[in-house]
Amino acid sequence: MSAANARHGSDPLPFFHGANGKPHHDEIARYAYSLWEQEGRPQRRALDHWLQAESQLRQARQDEAFRAWQRAKRQLRQTPERYLRWA
Repeated sequence: MSAANARHGSDPLPFFHGANGKPHHDEIARYAYSLWEQEGRPQRRALDHWLQAESQLRQARQDEAFRAWQRAKRQLRQTPERYLRWA
């Protein structure tokens, strides 16, 4: 298990925190490193791991944003109208 996985459980994806759906350089680097370790530290695969990490982090962020939107929409539907009126 990598250091990133040890800190964040078995899934390294929870450590993304960038704005606008773009992962930070450090986040991509940590995740790419964990992918490299999981594959047995192969040589000459740095770019592959980097691109895979960037793609997976972006997808995870998009998925989380969609789930948050669904939760907000569901909560709004369940909110009684009397709380939505300003008058």
